[in-house]
Amino acid sequence: MAAIHSTVRTTMCDAAVDLLDSGGPGSLELRTAADALVATLPLPSPAFGNAVNGVATAEPITGQNATASGVVTKYNLKNNGGTVLFSGAVSETGGGGELILTSTNITSGDPINVVSLTITVPAG
Repeated sequence: MAAIHSTVRTTMCDAAVDLLDSGGPGSLELRTAADALVATLPLPSPAFGNAVNGVATAEPITGQNATASGVVTKYNLKNNGGTVLFSGAVSETGGGGELILTSTNITSGDPINVVSLTITVPAG
């Protein structure tokens, strides 16, 4: 497999995450392993800052409570039209997910606390 230079990875990453802002702010869905929806959070506009070395970090995501209970293990990022553009793993700090929550064990009505969310274009 060919290696992708950092400049190209960064350009690719910026273009990809910018799709989340097309047509207005997108959303972040939090789901269990069984794919049950626990919460949907609106993304800020813009959703991500500029990528560095092929990694884009989301702007702060706040302001929603869980609508169901469950252990969150995965996420979907959707554009304003509802199309899933990214999916990935959720964990607590140190767990290795792209989306880090203060707790993955969510109870309905609890506030959702997003620590960080990154999208990475791999080097190859």
